[in-house]
Amino acid sequence: MGDRSAETSKRSLAALGLALSVPLWGAAFDSAIAQPPAQQPLPVGDVSPGGTIDYRTGAELRKHLALPAGVSWSENPLRDGLGRLARDHRVAIFLDRRIDPGRPVSAAVDARSLSETLRDLANRLGLDVCMVGDVVYFGPSDTAADLSALASLRRHELAKAERQFALALIRPKPLAWPRLTPPRDIVAGLADRYRIEVHDAEKHLPHDLWPEVQLPPVSFVDGLSLVLAGFGKAFVWEDGGHAVRLIDMPGRVETTERYEIGPSSAALAEQLQRMLPDAQVKVEGGVVIVRASAQAHQEIRRAIAAAHAPAQPSEGRKVYTLKVENAPAGAILKSLAQQPEVNLRYDTAPVERLRRTVSLDLKNATLEQTLKATLDQVGLTFRREGDAIVVTER
Repeated sequence: MGDRSAETSKRSLAALGLALSVPLWGAAFDSAIAQPPAQQPLPVGDVSPGGTIDYRTGAELRKHLALPAGVSWSENPLRDGLGRLARDHRVAIFLDRRIDPGRPVSAAVDARSLSETLRDLANRLGLDVCMVGDVVYFGPSDTAADLSALASLRRHELAKAERQFALALIRPKPLAWPRLTPPRDIVAGLADRYRIEVHDAEKHLPHDLWPEVQLPPVSFVDGLSLVLAGFGKAFVWEDGGHAVRLIDMPGRVETTERYEIGPSSAALAEQLQRMLPDAQVKVEGGVVIVRASAQAHQEIRRAIAAAHAPAQPSEGRKVYTLKVENAPAGAILKSLAQQPEVNLRYDTAPVERLRRTVSLDLKNATLEQTLKATLDQVGLTFRREGDAIVVTER
């Protein structure tokens, strides 16, 4: 990687400790005062510790997105409504710059999960949502369909780069920028922070001014992907991962994913090939390997989740109906852990036991009964610790 200029190096050291702003904007922001960028634009950096939103991340975020969260809006400006949702739920929402942030929205969404509520709001506007790291992207459907998969593909490509350098690029760091920051400076700040050369930024990023923003910790890949998405742009690696070149976002992004199914894998493969004729589907042992678009993979995950969804009896107590043959015990526990009320932890349970297969035929079983039936077959047990369920050895 070539040496950075002295001016760029100075820019990378300035202005840590930026104030809070919900990460939502559109292209029309501050258009009346749009001027050429300052001689020394403020770069991106860490946010200040005071007055910021402690965004949910990781497993906590995924569980919260599954909790009920209805809305009732009457001519609410889109950015204001999404901003309130972001603050109330501590979930970062990133509005694509091409979407009018002042667009009035009226909506009454019942107490669906927060993720379903966000998708419903987006769909009413002809838009869609997707997850990029721990950030909910809210924007055009064609971009949302591929953005998450494209970022994932760029992360996987780093396997060819030098290990320590690759780990640094995917390590999440807090990200913020001050009011009236041009997106070119945001990209330059990210490049300085991770010591990456960026090619063709001037060509692909027109002048714009963005509001002050705070995001949860994001990797270089996710941060750059979010910034570029609003311009219909993406990036590819060059120089072994030490540089990136900006490109137009591909029209269709395909990735390969593995689904551990067990003995029924052949039947599922046939079903998927009928359902998704454009996908490439093959079976290796008990694993179904699918190469398809990001949207197709979403349909596959929803279909698998629906097949293992818990039943809900009339009195409101959640029970589980589950029939599997020779499925990995760990896969069943992972499926249970997706339920908002299940806080599953592991004590000293060896990984090899969780890889062992089990067979279940349960109808209207409680969570405890489901766990016991699963863990008994691999020589494990569980105990309650407050609201947590701890899997451990006998």
